[in-house]
Amino acid sequence: MDFAFDKIKIDVSRIITIFLFFGIIFYGSYRIAVFFKPDQLFFPLGVQPARYQDFYCGNIKMNIAGETGVYKDIPIPLAPDSCVTFVPRGETVTAGFKSR
Repeated sequence: MDFAFDKIKIDVSRIITIFLFFGIIFYGSYRIAVFFKPDQLFFPLGVQPARYQDFYCGNIKMNIAGETGVYKDIPIPLAPDSCVTFVPRGETVTAGFKSR
């Protein structure tokens, strides 16, 4: 009776190992097929630069996100809109802003 139980434990661990192995293989294949293009293996595109527009709010040059709406890589000072909801208090950014 003990011999049969030991054999079942070995088979269960072997089955778990096989499922884990194939799970890793399938997931790796999925990631390669969906997220990589063959030409990027030799000539990677890298991260595309964020597009932004600069404008003047008073005498202060500010930046606003382009059509993507991503502020991640835009140089500061940043603005949420083109001085629609705020006005500068002075001639520099350090003077601050107030709402309209």
